[in-house]
Amino acid sequence: MLKGLILKDLLVLKQQGKILLVMMVFYMVLGVAMDMTNVFIPMMVMVSSMLPVTCMAYDERSQWERYALTIPVSRTKIVVEKYLLGLALVAVAGLLGVAGGGVSILMNGSGDWAELLGSIGGVTCVGVYFLSFMLPIIYKLGTEKARIAMIVIFLIPTLLVVLGSKLGLSVSEEMVIQLLKIAPAAALVLFLLSMAVSLSIYKKKEF
Repeated sequence: MLKGLILKDLLVLKQQGKILLVMMVFYMVLGVAMDMTNVFIPMMVMVSSMLPVTCMAYDERSQWERYALTIPVSRTKIVVEKYLLGLALVAVAGLLGVAGGGVSILMNGSGDWAELLGSIGGVTCVGVYFLSFMLPIIYKLGTEKARIAMIVIFLIPTLLVVLGSKLGLSVSEEMVIQLLKIAPAAALVLFLLSMAVSLSIYKKKEF
C-alpha cells in the first residue's frame, strides 16, 4: 500500500517534476560551467524537501484524505508515506549534487571529494531537518496556515547568522567538522520524533 501511495504522489508531481528536473539540470550545468555548484546544490536539496508539502496541498484541496479513509488505507501509512517520499526526494537531490559536484571537480580542477561529500551531507541533513519541522506543523494547521511557519523556519537560520556576525561570533573549521559528524544522527533522531508527533496528530484529526 505504501508503494501505491508513493506512486500516487509521484503522479501528482509529474508535471511539476518535469519542470523541476529541467531547472535542476540547467542550474547544475550552469554551476559546473561557473564552478559554483556549492551555490546550486543546496537550492536543489531544499526545493526537493518542499515537494511533499506540494503533495499535501493537492491532497487537501481535492479532499483526497476523506476518500482515502473510506478505503483500506490506515492513517499510519498515509503519514509514513509522506515522510518516506520526502526522504527519497532529498536523497535523490543529494545524489544529483554528488554527480554534478564530481563533474565540476573533474572539469575545473578545484575542490576535493571530501569537501564535496561533507557539504552535500550537511545540506541533505538540513533538508531532513526542514521536513521534520514542517510536516507536523502541516498536519496540525493545514498547508495554508503552515505557510507562515515555513517562512519563519527559513528565516530563523538566516537571522541567527546575521546576529552572530553582528556580535562578532565566528565558526571555526573544527566546529564545522564536529557539527557535520553529528548532523546525520541528529537528523535521524529528529526525523523519527517528527514522524511520531505527526502520527499522534493525524490519528486524532477529524475530516
